[in-house]
Amino acid sequence: MTTAAKPEQESSKELENAATKIQAVFRGKQAREENNGSAAITVGLRMRPFVPHEKKHGEPKPCIEIADNIVKVVPAAGLDDKDSKEGPWKFDLAMDSSVSTSPVFVNNEKCYQLMGRRMIEDILQGFNTCLFCYGQTGTGKTTTIMGDPTNGPGLLRRLLDDIFAEAGTMRQGGCQVDITVQMLEVYNEELNDLLLEKGKEKKKIETHKLPSGVEVKGATTKVVQSADECQQLIDYGNSNKTIAATNMNPQSSRGHTVFKLEFRKTGGPDGTRLKSEVYFADLAGHENIKTTAVTGDRLKELTFINGSLMWLQNALHSMAEASAKGGNQKVDFSKFRNSKLTLLLSNALTGNSKTAVIVTLSPSIDHFETSLSSIKFAIEVKGIKVKATSTAGKDPKAVIAKLEQENKELKEKLAAAQAGSEGPETQALKDEITSLKEQLAAAGGSGGPGDQALRDEEHLGATQPSSARPDTKAFQAKVAELQFKLVAGKAFGPDTKALKGELVELKQQLPPSPAV
Repeated sequence: MTTAAKPEQESSKELENAATKIQAVFRGKQAREENNGSAAITVGLRMRPFVPHEKKHGEPKPCIEIADNIVKVVPAAGLDDKDSKEGPWKFDLAMDSSVSTSPVFVNNEKCYQLMGRRMIEDILQGFNTCLFCYGQTGTGKTTTIMGDPTNGPGLLRRLLDDIFAEAGTMRQGGCQVDITVQMLEVYNEELNDLLLEKGKEKKKIETHKLPSGVEVKGATTKVVQSADECQQLIDYGNSNKTIAATNMNPQSSRGHTVFKLEFRKTGGPDGTRLKSEVYFADLAGHENIKTTAVTGDRLKELTFINGSLMWLQNALHSMAEASAKGGNQKVDFSKFRNSKLTLLLSNALTGNSKTAVIVTLSPSIDHFETSLSSIKFAIEVKGIKVKATSTAGKDPKAVIAKLEQENKELKEKLAAAQAGSEGPETQALKDEITSLKEQLAAAGGSGGPGDQALRDEEHLGATQPSSARPDTKAFQAKVAELQFKLVAGKAFGPDTKALKGELVELKQQLPPSPAV
């Protein structure tokens, strides 16, 4: 026969369980590592349509064809045999945006669903995430990230809409969500603060390598509450970028733009906290100095652009070599110190981020050599594996507060059990029993077989047969039994349903009160 645990023992056991929970809070590393793992950088290619100056001799034919995520060269006049034999290449995604009437046409909305939407899932799981566009000047990098009136919102704005929608849901659930943004330009190897307010003194922006990654100091950080507010800041930042006309692009960015969003969540019913960093990088386009025909400031800008892109390629090549060796090969961080661009992107590229790259291409044979160079860049990036680490974990303050509350409630229950205190239902039953006693007394239950009982019998004779009259001693015994159960139950409560049932049954046996 199993002996039921005493209330004190049950409370003690619950307190032990609470202590175990507290210890588990500070051993969150193993739980976080279960969500982590090595994964290749996601690589997508996107081919833009022909632009007006490429159609000056009629409707041209593309020298590159995209189908089923495979990119291949289309033999055409002007391509030598060696070029025609290049490829084909398969990528995670290959998006044809060259012909809007094509059934496989990829607009900005579909591009976001294919390449950008996964970022919101990474953010909510506590991962850092990054997307950057690489390609020749005028191939659609800014259109892809920022959007334009013709093509609609870009990937960044679409992601912001999703981020703030999720933040709103979290806040309704009792979470605190804080979102901040920065926007920088790498121009001629200098960092420009694109969100610096007009009239404010320009500060030198510095980068510092810390064990946790590269930290930027001196840049304007803005707290944002909505996607629209964020978009206003982006528009303001874009207005401060260095733009100039080139043969390839009348609105060419002469520097690299890096947008950073930090997402922090604490509190809520689950007590989980997380911090995610989101990077969008719109890289200035690489160009051939010999064929671009730029001079003066434009030549200086192009030299710095191509130089920083070369250092980025070198850093990625180093990462690809480390990935090819397998195991836990450490990234040679010295490769990222050679330019401001690689330093800014190092947090996203050195293993603590889920990263995606969109390489943009021109379909024109006039730019085949540069497009081929971009494709080879994408091939190398495709071989890089990174191990992202989630920052999600239990918020110690929230968990401790919850456990302290549980502990307080358990102590109160234990103290109540030891003191024999009574709950509201128990007190109600006691009141009912008191009332029952009074009814018994009125019915003659408090005296013996004396005059009162005889008077009652005379009065009740017409309405109640003698066989239905109550046995007052039996009633008194029943009341005493109920009182004992109530006292023995204490704070953890008797079976109130059963007691109520017995009381109802007892009431049914009571004779009606004497008429006045």
